[in-house]
Amino acid sequence: MARRLTRRELLTMLGGASVGLAGFACGWPRPASWDRAGQGAFVPASQGASPAAGAEIVLTAREIQWELAPGKLVAAWAYNGQVPGPEIRVRAGERVRIVLANELAEPTTIHWHGIDVPAAMDGVPDLSQAPVRPGERFVYEFLAEPAGTRWYHTHANSAKQLAQGLFAPFVIEPAAGTSPDREYTLVLSDWATGGRAPEPRQNRSTGRGGMMGGMMNGMMGGHRPSFDTFTINGKAFPATRLLSVRRGERVRLHLINAGSELTHYLRLAGHRLQVTHTDGNPLAAPVEVDVVPIAPSERYDVEFQADQPGRWPLYCVEPGHAAGGLKTLVVYEGYEDQPE
Repeated sequence: MARRLTRRELLTMLGGASVGLAGFACGWPRPASWDRAGQGAFVPASQGASPAAGAEIVLTAREIQWELAPGKLVAAWAYNGQVPGPEIRVRAGERVRIVLANELAEPTTIHWHGIDVPAAMDGVPDLSQAPVRPGERFVYEFLAEPAGTRWYHTHANSAKQLAQGLFAPFVIEPAAGTSPDREYTLVLSDWATGGRAPEPRQNRSTGRGGMMGGMMNGMMGGHRPSFDTFTINGKAFPATRLLSVRRGERVRLHLINAGSELTHYLRLAGHRLQVTHTDGNPLAAPVEVDVVPIAPSERYDVEFQADQPGRWPLYCVEPGHAAGGLKTLVVYEGYEDQPE
């Protein structure tokens, strides 16, 4: 698991990103097409697969056709027919029992990223377990610890299976504590669909999460896919789902970068974001930022005060990423039909 950042380290990292991207963020055009944002496969954090303690969850991995945006279909591999797979949400200390049913044409496993599990449950094929072969099932059982924003994903032939959609959020709520007024889980991912990829302004394997990118590059024999479509919860704009809020609410976003190589830089126009957790672990004190850089496999919990009624874009300021689909709208109640 990643080392917990100190407040000073986070300030340095986030502050540098905010300064470096400020000019671009302020000048980003906000097209009229924002008003046509569609309803994608988006599930608020409170509506995930939240089983009663000890209940069994079945995750079926199979190939599907998935629509990233209107008219843009891809062959995806998915848990339970959706990308990302269903969010699992439990309380810290609860025992979970999860059955992986493999309906793919090749072996697979599940790795529980950031969760303290016994070695036999860790999902590393031919090391901690035998690969789950086509037509077989495997039962994962463990205590959900520690609390925080985690995620689960394939750990077999990841260059193919992860890139095609076998990932999902896993949120472990603290046994006690206060909750925000509203929360959403946003899983970011990148897709190579044959279009023209934006010119990178960054080192494609930067950040503490760059390990995932390096691993993927090695498994692909040095070949890097040309990512041209960028999604929030499996959908690219204009198919991304709107985030509804009410004035006066405290809103929490669970951010997960399930991509293999690219760092995304998220900004919510008109608002400041407070980073409260990195990789699921709480900071000693929140850090206020304008832009949140999130590298592959990283997770951030951020909060904002809904005190600016209107319709505001939430988007990646990295050149080409918003145009490639990584954007949505935060819409206050009463402003659903208002122009931006």
